[in-house]
Amino acid sequence: LAVDRPIFLHCDTPVRVRPCVIRKPTEELTQESKAYVVQESLQHANYLPWVLVVESSTTAVEVLRRAWGPGLMDVVYKLFTRGVPFRILHLARTPLRLARPMPVPCHGLGYRPSTFVPTPVEYRLYEELRDGYSEKNPRVFREAAKRGGITWRLLLLDCDAGDLVMDPPDVPNLPQAHIICDGIESTCVEDGLSTEEENLIVGLYKVRNSE
Repeated sequence: LAVDRPIFLHCDTPVRVRPCVIRKPTEELTQESKAYVVQESLQHANYLPWVLVVESSTTAVEVLRRAWGPGLMDVVYKLFTRGVPFRILHLARTPLRLARPMPVPCHGLGYRPSTFVPTPVEYRLYEELRDGYSEKNPRVFREAAKRGGITWRLLLLDCDAGDLVMDPPDVPNLPQAHIICDGIESTCVEDGLSTEEENLIVGLYKVRNSE
């Protein structure tokens, strides 16, 4: 499926899907990826301070084939309840409605000795650490829901789809992304899971070698 031209399966789809390029500057280089922006059709278009993006062409076609909509929140709900990955990018020029607390530090599961053998008790400890951290830091539920797959499933997500498009936390240095669609470039900010948070959710720990 070509990413450089729009996807049209039939003319009366409730939403539109447009190809886009996302550029995220890092300290060393600018990462560039291709994706698809899901937009409301012209007759249903409303101003929203965020952009719905899917990275899989299969997902993009599925949104059109199943005629999800007519609003973007309807599409978000369908993706969320099925555990399908998606991204929410907030327009940088949009002021945050509410200041939120700084994220709770995540220390992960740490190290285990090379002779370590997992036990049911160890697994229950992992569940307590994972769920306890997520309850103290609700944004983790929101970001895990957007990841889909095993990350979405492990947290047994029970949140409202409306929570998924909430403004990101009012914290400094939130990663920026530049999204280019139909020749128009917009600057956005995007929250996400840190490496430590994702490792904690999936139960990843490090094993020391024998030295």
